[in-house]
Amino acid sequence: MKNDLTWIPAVDVAPLYLTDPDRIAAVDQAIGLACETAGAFIAKGIPQPVLPDAQQTKKLLAFYNLPQQQRDSVGTRRVNSASQHDYRGYSARESNGWTQNEIYDIGPEYQVTVPDLPKATQLVETNQWPQDEPEAGWKEAMENYYTHMHDFSKRLISSMIRYLGANESAGAARFEKSNSTLRLLNYPPMPEGVDLDDNPDLIREFDGEKMRIMAVEHCDQCCLTLLWQSDVGGLQMQSPQGEWQAIPPIKDGISVHLGMAMGPMTDRVFSATPHRVLGKGNGRQSIGFFLEPHLHASTKPFSKEAVEAPVTAEETYAAALLRTFAEREARAKAKQ
Repeated sequence: MKNDLTWIPAVDVAPLYLTDPDRIAAVDQAIGLACETAGAFIAKGIPQPVLPDAQQTKKLLAFYNLPQQQRDSVGTRRVNSASQHDYRGYSARESNGWTQNEIYDIGPEYQVTVPDLPKATQLVETNQWPQDEPEAGWKEAMENYYTHMHDFSKRLISSMIRYLGANESAGAARFEKSNSTLRLLNYPPMPEGVDLDDNPDLIREFDGEKMRIMAVEHCDQCCLTLLWQSDVGGLQMQSPQGEWQAIPPIKDGISVHLGMAMGPMTDRVFSATPHRVLGKGNGRQSIGFFLEPHLHASTKPFSKEAVEAPVTAEETYAAALLRTFAEREARAKAKQ
């Protein structure tokens, strides 16, 4: 297990914002090989305002400076029984009176439609904005960052499609009007009196140290996960060889991970990136962007044709999400 960046490729993605075909082709090759061999890469050379700086991240994460009552007012059903939202908004995971992590999610402000499937409407929710901004211009900053990250993520997807030899415009069309997510994460410090050994299932050994799980091992359902983390660190990913390795904070980069939807879309050339977050009871903050296809999009391999063949409702990304949710619910019931 390593605690540096020698094991994960770093790619200068600046040419994706240029028009030089040779430089773009070189980046496509670097990104594609990184995804195929490592399952992740560090995107460097990202222009502002896509790459978050200290001022920008402080402004976005100011949501967690709001009083708890105001956070709860935009809560999901998990924290607010009167809420009509299951995932857009604020939620928290608690254990023994300790809030272990907090999440605030927003999606697009434009209208998102769903295919004709039972329960498909549950996949679309409006954003919940706090009545009082944590600081002036916060909502606009959130919306702008969402837009910039969505654009950047689509540039990355287009690069991967070109690497695979598929039709760029046809593949990229899957991500227009998508229901992607911008997520603010906050991990409050562990209060005094809480023992790291209070629940052995939440402890992992890493580099000879006992560390507490802040986010359990998982793969994301989406296509791409783009993660910025504060200088505390804690993010880890599993290499294709099965080793868990730390991704240190990177001031001039964002780590890019593959979600489960990329497997079928790339005909299993790419695989999802298992990742987790470990800590020693310290506080931590992170910002994630999760790129998803639009809910009518095909989950079949990207096509080489200029126009993709139509798919049935059962072959859409919405159907794949509903199947995943049903499987999770069944596993949860089985544990009861």
